[in-house]
Order: sequence, then structure tokens, then C-alpha cells
Amino acid sequence: MLLYPLGSNTITGLIEDYSMIIHYPRIILMIFLLFVEPPKVRLCISYRLLVTLSCMACMLLIFASQDSMSSAIVCMVRQNHKPNGIDSQPLSNYTSMNVDIRRFDVQEMNQTKYHRTKDIKQPWLFDWSLKIQGWLLFSFFLCYFIVQAPSGLLVSRCGPKRVLVISLICAGLGHLLTIPATQLGLPFVIIARIIAGSGTGCLFTSTFGLLGMWAPRQEASLLYSIAGVGMEGGNVLSFGISMLACEVSFQGGWPLVFYLIGGFQILLAIFFILRVTNLPANNRYISAQEARYIEKNVAGKANEGKRKTPIRRILQSMCVYAIAVSQVGTLLMYYTVMTQGPIYLRDVIHLSSFQINVISSVPFLLIIPLVFGIGRLSDWIVNSGILNLTTLRKVNDGLCKCFGMTALVGLCFVPRLGVVSSFMCYFTVGLAQSMSYVSFFGNAYDLSPAYVGFVSAIQQVGSLWVSFAIPPVVGFVVQEKTRENWRLIFFTGAAVQAIAYAFYLKFGSGQLQPWAFGEEYEIVISNNESNKESKQEKSTSPFVPKNKVNYGSVIP
Repeated sequence: MLLYPLGSNTITGLIEDYSMIIHYPRIILMIFLLFVEPPKVRLCISYRLLVTLSCMACMLLIFASQDSMSSAIVCMVRQNHKPNGIDSQPLSNYTSMNVDIRRFDVQEMNQTKYHRTKDIKQPWLFDWSLKIQGWLLFSFFLCYFIVQAPSGLLVSRCGPKRVLVISLICAGLGHLLTIPATQLGLPFVIIARIIAGSGTGCLFTSTFGLLGMWAPRQEASLLYSIAGVGMEGGNVLSFGISMLACEVSFQGGWPLVFYLIGGFQILLAIFFILRVTNLPANNRYISAQEARYIEKNVAGKANEGKRKTPIRRILQSMCVYAIAVSQVGTLLMYYTVMTQGPIYLRDVIHLSSFQINVISSVPFLLIIPLVFGIGRLSDWIVNSGILNLTTLRKVNDGLCKCFGMTALVGLCFVPRLGVVSSFMCYFTVGLAQSMSYVSFFGNAYDLSPAYVGFVSAIQQVGSLWVSFAIPPVVGFVVQEKTRENWRLIFFTGAAVQAIAYAFYLKFGSGQLQPWAFGEEYEIVISNNESNKESKQEKSTSPFVPKNKVNYGSVIP
């Protein structure tokens, strides 16, 4: 052992034992490393894992909120009723964009007491037409989209925790207010959905921003994968709650969706207020050892929202747009297969409803366990020096796009009643989506942990339109419901995958950018950076602030 007294068990023996002098340098080195280079704190027993799981809960609630109205509306709308000759069947969030909201009639909204059912024994059922359902769904997603960029700036300016807490409270109140708003009238329901959509939109960027302050670069792929898996769980949670709610008799059952999602958001906001801070160093619940470890390995962490965001320099970085373009390609594949694929399996492949539901669940069942292993493996590859972070991101994105293209092209040639081949295509979709979590999903953190909120906002703004565009485009192309029509959709999606990856391969990066520390810092880049990238990534950061603040080593 390091302090073992060679040849003596007494103080006198220790002093007289000449060989003990050999151990003095080792003792001094141990003390030095204890305060200067703290040992790595295991993730499984760490406070940063608790913060990461809390961020995963935020991502879960984001996507559960997106599906809340579309899943609850199944129980809210009275079946087979046609006010003014307009069908009032429930409308899902994936088909809501097919409704022409420009023809929405305000007078229709005011008829029959805002389309509440005339049966006073069923006050929790509503005679909402497809147009009205479209407005309810559209109001949420419109606000969700609009607040992305402003919320990214707020995260950089005010700090991620403050924005996150306010977003959770607004989203929670919006969901809880939806329940009494239905009894007051449709305009009040739309206002409640606007509040919920605005809060949920701000929640995405603030979650990314907060995790960027707590995730050491050696563990970035794993921690962002853990947080991202909440997106898959959110879809399952929302529709799972709605299935239970439709069987509940209290208040028609559907308010249970909004009670649970809104209540969880309020409780999570309270947790963040009491237990989480912007910086680990300011948290009284974390051990000093872990706080030093995170501080040593999170570059740009000093930005608590007190500096000006270098907007112009960020917008001029092609690597930022590479993230958005890559996400467009993957989202196009994912939403095409997951939202429109069941229609293809029903109309062209002629599978049963049970077979379609089982096959459609395969990606969700695959993604959730797979991302943890892929994230851990990616971090190990970088930390072992096998690949640098930029190369790893591009390799992972290449696998993501290859799997996506394979799934889309494979669907074109699935035979009639081809259950196994359909299963394999959806299995490949799960592989593609899993690889996306270790490619472009956490790439914003690589560029600048301090401004990951704003970069992720650009990422969202540049790619969210895909989810809105797919339903009407597919509906226009496949009007005849033939295999040839669907092949045009799938081949186009595969081509977009290839184009997106080519763009990411050209401009993508996993390196800290010159604007990573803000406009007031001098960026010093070594002359041999481009020639010795892999060696540089193992050393200290090439970005040195003017005031010599220690941001720690940068190990992608």
C-alpha cells in the first residue's frame, strides 16, 4: 500500500526507516491529485445521473404533452355524430394537418354551446367536428414551434433552470386548465392549449441546456441517450393513459390524461426548484468530489445565463446546420414509417389490425433498451482513443441513415401478407432511430455546452416542419392507394436520407467551436490542430479564455 510503514510499526520506525523516503513523492502526488485532478465518480451512484433521469422525465413529458389531446380526444368526442353534416370522429395529431383550418367557421364554434353535447347526462362529451379538432391540435403545435428560437435565447441569457421551471409550470397549468375550459367554451380550450404548447416548446431547449451543464464530455453520448429515450416513453405513456382513461367513468374518463400529465409537470418543477442548480458547484446535495469531476470535464460551464449569446457567429457555423439537416433526414424516415406506414400495411400489404399494431410497436421496444448500450459504447470508443468525436458522430450518423434507407427501400418490396418482412423493416427503423441518439441528437453539446440550448433550438426549428408536412404530402401522392404511389414516397425518403448524410459528412463536427465560450473570449487554436486532431482531443482545450478561468480539459 501507499502508506505502508516498511519494516516498522512505530513512529520512530517510520522516521528511521530510510526506505520511507521513496514514498514521499507518491504521497505528495496523491494529495495533489486529490485536489487538482479528482478521480472519476462512478455514474451509477452519482448525482449527475439523478439530474439526467430528471431531464429524461422532462423529455418524456414533452412528448406525452404533444400526444395528450390527440389521445384524449378519442374519449372526448361523441362517436358517429355529425353536427351540420360534418363528421365528428376523433382526429389524431398525425392527421390533424390534413384539415384545412383556413376554412374554419367562427359561427360553427358558437353553435350548440360550443359543441357540447345536448345530452345533459353526458356533459363531458362534445360534438366537435374535424375542423374544430384540427384547431385544438394545431394551436398547441403552432405555439410549440414558435417559441423554440426565443426559448433558446432565454436559456443562454437567463440560465436553463429558470426557463425549465417556468416552462414546466406553464405546461402543467395549461393541461390542468384544459379540463374546466371545456365546460366554459371552445375559445377557452384553445387558450389552454396555447399555454400548454408554449410551455412545452420552451421545455425542450431548457432541458438540453441544463443537461449540458451537468454532462462530462466523457459521458456525453450516454447521458444524452438516457435523456433522449424519454421521447419514446412519452408516446407510449400518453396513449397508455388514454386507454385507461376511456374505461374510467369519472368525468368521462378523458380528464385523467390531463390530470396526470399536468400534475407530473408541476411535481417535476418543484423537484427542480429544490434539488437542481444550473452548475454542480452550486448544488449543496452533490459531493465535492463529483462536483470537481464535472467542473473539470464540462467546457463552457461558466455560462449561467449572464453573457450575451453570439447569435451571429452561431448562425454562420455550418456545423450547426448540419445537425438540423441530419435530423430532417431521420425524422422524415421515422414519421413516414411510424405515422403513415400502418396505412400502407393495411391498404397495400393487407395485414390485420392486430398484426399492424404489433409490428408498429417493434421500434419502441427496440429503441429503449438499445440506446443505453450504444451510448456507453460510443463514449468508450472516444475515451479509448479509437476514434475522435467528430469521426464517431459521422460514423454513427452513417449507420443511422443506412438503416433508414434500408427500411424505406425494403418496404417498397414487402410482399402481400408479408408479416415477417414487414417486421424486419420496422426492426431496422428501430436500429436507425437508436443510432440517431449517438449521432446528431447530442451533437449540439459537442459544439458548445454553454449554448447548447440555442443550438438545439435551431436544430428544432430547422426540422420540426417535417412532422407537419408528411401527412398532407402522403395524402396527396397516394390518393389511388397503389404500391407504385407508396414507392414514390419511400424512394424519395431514401434519397433524402442520402442527401442529409452527405451534408452532415461534409459539415458536421464534434469539436468545440470558436464561439463556445462567448464573444468576450479569445480563441487560441494550435497550429497543428487540423493535422493532429486525434491527439489534440486527448489533451487540454485549445480554447483559452482571456481571463484564464479554468474550464477544465476538453475530452470529446
